[in-house]
Amino acid sequence: MNIVFNKLRNLEDPKIYLKRSLSNPDVLDYSIIKNKQLFDFDQWFENYYEWLKNNPYAFTIHFKEHYIGNIGIREYDLKKQEAEMFIEIFSPFQNLGNGKESLKMFLNMIKELTALKKITLNVIEYNSKAINLYERFGFKKEGISKKHYLNNKEYNVIKMSTNLQSVS
Repeated sequence: MNIVFNKLRNLEDPKIYLKRSLSNPDVLDYSIIKNKQLFDFDQWFENYYEWLKNNPYAFTIHFKEHYIGNIGIREYDLKKQEAEMFIEIFSPFQNLGNGKESLKMFLNMIKELTALKKITLNVIEYNSKAINLYERFGFKKEGISKKHYLNNKEYNVIKMSTNLQSVS
């Protein structure tokens, strides 16, 4: 695999790069911005860009010359030594091993560079492929949070976690 993580600020003209990538119809198919007519895309993009740029633990994922997704730590608690991570692989790049390779690289990087012991994540209940992937990395289901909405549809979110030290 040729997966590479980048900090957004290290990309040439990152704002234009990110907006162009997220405006790609193939990418929009995966993301909440799929129905961008339902909300102010420009405002959403500005907020997302600032968050991604300023989060020290958020990275863009690249395969060859393609921007294929994002990965990182959303929230962390240093006292408890745990963090909530996120990973998103855009639909044209799913089912090709990119999520597996990215998750493996990221978990090993976090394990090596931090004192975190527990990693949690949230996954939409019907995303069985992602759930199976996370389970292969030792994630276990902790609970379900009901009645979330995305693109005017109701869904449940499963919270999963793993002991970072058991990840290989």
